Amino acid sequence: ALKQAKASFASLGRPDVADAMQGDYRDAMRHGAEAIIAARPKTYMGAIWVARCYAHAGMNDKVLEWLQMGAEERDTRMCYVVGDPLYASVRRDPRFKQVMATVRAKAASASQ
Repeated sequence: ALKQAKASFASLGRPDVADAMQGDYRDAMRHGAEAIIAARPKTYMGAIWVARCYAHAGMNDKVLEWLQMGAEERDTRMCYVVGDPLYASVRRDPRFKQVMATVRAKAASASQ
């Protein structure tokens, strides 16, 4: 799985993220998230990518933090979060419900 994650980031033109993914799987995914965060001021990558890495790392508080940021950024990929099995561990958290409420509110305001 780690090999595939590295290949995915490399194919997205982000070898820096792939190179940062070192250690066991969870540590590698955490390092990947940190690499994306560090590069965001220069090379934007949506918050959803950070949330995904943190989800693979098992860091639920960080997942929810970055999902909320994705909702605030109006990331179009947020519409898939509700059904994505990757987020099963946070789906019952009240903060997840707040994230989804933010997504709905942003979508409603955009359609007006």
